[in-house]
Amino acid sequence: MAKSHSHKEMLWYVEQTHKNRWSRSQVELQFKAKAYERYLINPDTSIQDREVSINTELNEIVKDTYVLDFIGVNDIISEKELQNSILSNIQKFILELGQGFSFVREKYRLPIDEAEYEIDLLFYHIPSHSYVVIELKTTKFKPEYIGQLLFYTNYIDEYIKSDLDSPTIGIVLCSEANSVVCKTTLKNTKNLAISKYKVIEELTEYLERKLTGKKYPRI
Repeated sequence: MAKSHSHKEMLWYVEQTHKNRWSRSQVELQFKAKAYERYLINPDTSIQDREVSINTELNEIVKDTYVLDFIGVNDIISEKELQNSILSNIQKFILELGQGFSFVREKYRLPIDEAEYEIDLLFYHIPSHSYVVIELKTTKFKPEYIGQLLFYTNYIDEYIKSDLDSPTIGIVLCSEANSVVCKTTLKNTKNLAISKYKVIEELTEYLERKLTGKKYPRI
């Protein structure tokens, strides 16, 4: 806690450590990822807030931006490379997702005729009793990504989840996203969200832009 720059920051880390049962190494990872500074940033609600009551709960589960501090900017050549990097650091990724996430499996195949349908990453969020489908995209968000995500979440709801489970949550995790495109695409949808990822080289610039309001060219 000596790494904290203020009493408020120290208390925040103490509270989060107790709440999430972080180990010493996990706390160190949170400091490295500047978790407190990111906490101070108001989320870009134009992406996820669609004036639907259920989104209040969704926004408590899904982050606007995830920091993949275990991946370098030159390591992401393709979606497959991104997925492999996450799987190689799955504990760190689960920590970044937040409290209550459990990993189910990668490349979850949907047995539909002879077609090849695979969910990139499938998780289960224990507090909400919901499966969570994560689709990885190394490009800027495109509206057609939601169609694919909706297909996967509907399949899980129809054939995998039990009556005790809540509706499945779907997340498109992409490199960048335009808020107008996201808000328009997500209108009249439920349990779907669009989030961005930042790698370690992008973190300092990202935090400064968010906290100070400075404008930088989009990556």
